[in-house]
Amino acid sequence: MVVFDIDYIHGDSLINEEQSAIDNKQIHYGFKDLFIDYPLAENVELSTFMDVGVYRFTQQTKHGKTQIMLDANTGVQFPALNENMAIKLAEYYYQGKAKIAEATLLKDTAPAELSSRHLPVWRIDFDDFAFSTLYISSSSGKVVTRRHQFWRIFDLMFTLHVMDYEEGEPDNSLLLWFALFALLAVFSGMVLTYYRVLKGSFSKSKKRTAANHKHDNNIEQGA
Repeated sequence: MVVFDIDYIHGDSLINEEQSAIDNKQIHYGFKDLFIDYPLAENVELSTFMDVGVYRFTQQTKHGKTQIMLDANTGVQFPALNENMAIKLAEYYYQGKAKIAEATLLKDTAPAELSSRHLPVWRIDFDDFAFSTLYISSSSGKVVTRRHQFWRIFDLMFTLHVMDYEEGEPDNSLLLWFALFALLAVFSGMVLTYYRVLKGSFSKSKKRTAANHKHDNNIEQGA
């Protein structure tokens, strides 16, 4: 778990996270306009979608919170990413030179390496030595996470380390019972050490002293 740099394990070197500068001249749809059209908007941010200025925010609907992305110039909402756009985004973010092996839209079920709260996402797999994968939100166009084979090995080792094979959190009954068993073993070892080593040595020393004292008395009586 400590062989590789943790930033590499996190996949920081896989993508270019530098954001292009936003040209104020291209922003003709202001925050005031946004809140007029979307009064329930939350967590509003002005950023870029590749080289285009966009607003990203969440809004509560009857189906739960949904992510929305608007063109900061026109206020037009971007549709959900299709496969071609997802591939184009992946190539834009990816730092390597490998080709894309597969693009898959995940709607209902997330793999173990991805939180289901990010659904729906595009899974873009690259044909590189680390089997790198980018997960791109179909609604916001953001890279929500990145994975590669070394991260997967690290995650397996961490799962074995914390002994949680279902939730992936270091807080579970199995770990608690093993900790209690370890404490019991330590306490038992201390008790056995006392009776087998310390107390035994003390008894032998006491007997040796008594024997020496008796021997001295016999010598005195003989004299």
